[in-house]
Amino acid sequence: MADLVYHYVDLTRRQTTVNDPNEVNEQDASVEAFISAVGVNSAVALGFFAAFMILRKFFPMVYAPRTFLVEAKDRVQPVPPGIFSWLTTSFRTPESTFIDLAGHDNYAVVYYHRTLAKLFGGVSLIAAILLFPLHVTGGGVSVGLNVLTLGNVGDDRSVRLWANLVLSYAFVAGTLYTILRLLRKAAELRHKFLLSYEQLHGLAGYTLLIRDIPPQLRNREAIRSIVDRVQPGHVVDVVLSRQLRPIQGDHDDMVKNRDGLEAAITKYQKTVAVQRKKNGGADDNVDVEAGRRHGTHDTVSDASLRPSHRKFFLAGPRLDSISDRLNTLAAKNAALSEKRAFELNDDSSPDGSAFVVFTDLFSPHVAASANLHETPGYMYDKQAGVDPEEVIWKNLRMGYYERRVRNVFAVVAATALVIFWSIITTFISSIASLDRLAEAAPFLEFFNTGLNPALRGLIQGLLPTVLLAIAFSLVPVILRFITKQAGVATVTAIESSLVDQYYAFLVFNVLLVVTLTGSIWQTLDTILHNPTEILNQFAITVPRVSTFFVNYVLLLALSGPAGELLQIATLILKPLKLRFLGSTPRKIMKLSQPVEFKSGVVLAGHSFIATLGMTYAVVAPLVSVIVFVYFFLWLVAFTYNMQYVYTNRFETGGKYLHRAAKQLFVALYLHEIIIIMLFLLKQSWIQAALVIFAFLVTIGVHMHANIYDGLMGSVPAKAALDETTEIRKGLVEEVKAESGDEKKEDLEALGVDARHFETLVMGTEGQSSSATLGAEPVAAPGQGQSANLVGEGLPKKYLGPEDYKERLLAPPLRSASLNCWVAKDVHGVSDSLKREVMEGRSVRWTDEWAHMDENGKVSVESDGIAYYRFDI
Repeated sequence: MADLVYHYVDLTRRQTTVNDPNEVNEQDASVEAFISAVGVNSAVALGFFAAFMILRKFFPMVYAPRTFLVEAKDRVQPVPPGIFSWLTTSFRTPESTFIDLAGHDNYAVVYYHRTLAKLFGGVSLIAAILLFPLHVTGGGVSVGLNVLTLGNVGDDRSVRLWANLVLSYAFVAGTLYTILRLLRKAAELRHKFLLSYEQLHGLAGYTLLIRDIPPQLRNREAIRSIVDRVQPGHVVDVVLSRQLRPIQGDHDDMVKNRDGLEAAITKYQKTVAVQRKKNGGADDNVDVEAGRRHGTHDTVSDASLRPSHRKFFLAGPRLDSISDRLNTLAAKNAALSEKRAFELNDDSSPDGSAFVVFTDLFSPHVAASANLHETPGYMYDKQAGVDPEEVIWKNLRMGYYERRVRNVFAVVAATALVIFWSIITTFISSIASLDRLAEAAPFLEFFNTGLNPALRGLIQGLLPTVLLAIAFSLVPVILRFITKQAGVATVTAIESSLVDQYYAFLVFNVLLVVTLTGSIWQTLDTILHNPTEILNQFAITVPRVSTFFVNYVLLLALSGPAGELLQIATLILKPLKLRFLGSTPRKIMKLSQPVEFKSGVVLAGHSFIATLGMTYAVVAPLVSVIVFVYFFLWLVAFTYNMQYVYTNRFETGGKYLHRAAKQLFVALYLHEIIIIMLFLLKQSWIQAALVIFAFLVTIGVHMHANIYDGLMGSVPAKAALDETTEIRKGLVEEVKAESGDEKKEDLEALGVDARHFETLVMGTEGQSSSATLGAEPVAAPGQGQSANLVGEGLPKKYLGPEDYKERLLAPPLRSASLNCWVAKDVHGVSDSLKREVMEGRSVRWTDEWAHMDENGKVSVESDGIAYYRFDI
């Protein structure tokens, strides 16, 4: 790439006379900045890739946790031996298998990158062949990398702009096709997710959350009667949201003391193990013949070895840590049980929210689309398919008007954040234009005259892009906090909101601010001394700003995917945390969990890079080339990590992909607006008019694409029927091969009469299925039993968990006791303490999958890490 740049620069020198030393400096700065960025980022990327391929075999907890640290049904087979087997194996995974293993949202990320890599691959190839030669020989005054931009086409050679117009038309057409394809895939993933096996046998698929219920309707019967009018006979139950404030503190204290109890027991076990080892491993209490250990007062139960602490931190009498924790837990449990009983016996909902459980997967979405109350704001916020584990319970108590006020403050906070970050972005963009600023600011003259080109290249090409990447990595955390404080009910709702918020933030603060301020910095001397030439200069300087984005995307394209694969933070921190913080089985379990991937913010960031590539697709084609490299390398990284590294707890089934696809319309609008402005500044009136026509076509396609919005909110009845038919066909074949109660329940839920289950198992052909399918007619001659069993009808039976009432309560209100997870040690300490802990009846004892060896080292089996993953 560097040789190509130098060739074009040399060709430009021969065709134009460059007498101004500032232009030579500009040439040196832009080329050296690009070469420095390529060199440094390539070296980092190659080092990261090499380290990943070497370390992957030795650190499976970092590079392949999904092969053993998740539930058996979600595990992926280990990568076979071979230096590049990780690449070939991950790319050969079929779509259906990929979705089953990684989830719909994680697959959507891979599909998005694959699709855009194809788009930018074609665009960059055509641009390199068609536009690079035309721009380089355009007869303009640009030098350095800027000879590759539209700004180097002189006004006397505007006929060359027809090539830009043709490529722009081809690019717009290809992008519109890509957007519609992404929208169709998002709708397909959404429908498959809503009708998936997990939804059929889980609780979320049958659930509807209703907020802002008026006080007079905050009881189960009133809510049930209203919803039943929408879906008669399809309501299983109504679970009211309860007040949390009176018991949240007690519950937090319970969790804190339970953790303290586990730590005290583990400390006791380690003390005994150290004492035994210090005594030479002698154990007079080992029955050699029986192979059992006996805990006696002189050994295991020696009170002098039990941990103790001061009552008031540094003062007060010393207390036995284990006994004190148990006494505290007993007192807290009694208080919590009393308060919990009071809250649950109240037949009203102080929070004004309720969960409605339906008999099938279709009804929650029907009810969510209905108007349940005549007063604006009341019972308007309805969310179907809510997983209770993703509910932000404290936000449910916020009323409609409180949330509106909080939304106002959230908008103010977000606006302040945008303004503050725009100042940071302006400063960073000025670093990328130091050579031009030095022309107007004498105190910066040393930058052009006193520094060698290589150092100038590092400062202008690498430093601002690194600073910008670091600065904007903090934004999602801040936006997520602001959105949560606004009263959003679920985790996925926050992430869905962040997709648009973060994308808009990046477009404004990076693309628009950098383009505007970069153009100002590069024309500052003209603005000060010849302001009448500002517009003419913008036709040159706007394309020049693309050199900053080339270096910015280059950093993210090379170092980003390599770092994604290497997982350097996890590689360093996870072993250290396990070594110094993994003292109990619970802490080891939490520290060993695979990384949870949140695809919403990630897609927003990658959509912004696509926006950069689309905006400068024909203005500065080198940006498109780098964007193609970006999406291809990220596709490689995500294809592997989604299958072997990341987990995804809460699914939306393609909602994030839908939003990311719609954001590409913004990219197209920016592309067309900039092309129109540049054509007008170059007085190419016909080309500008034709781009305006393309702009209008884009608006029309955008309006057409809005038809997909309704498909993302709920599952269409037709899609439900089609999916039900496929499920029935599969179940029929399975039942004929092997009968079982589980398959029987599945068929009943899909509309198959249980009275004819045995007939189905026997495989009797040619019999009437009208009874089997209720009101369905008798099969026509020549049709078999299987064909009749897959007739019309939607799932009719609730197949979710039986303890739905418990799960739809906030954790402090749930009756299940907390688990006290202790390692089973070789000296019998855990056995001697089991009775003591269980007598308190405040926590449940478990020592499954956790072990302590004779040296006092705690280890946890992978099955235990997976099983207790979501344990509080």
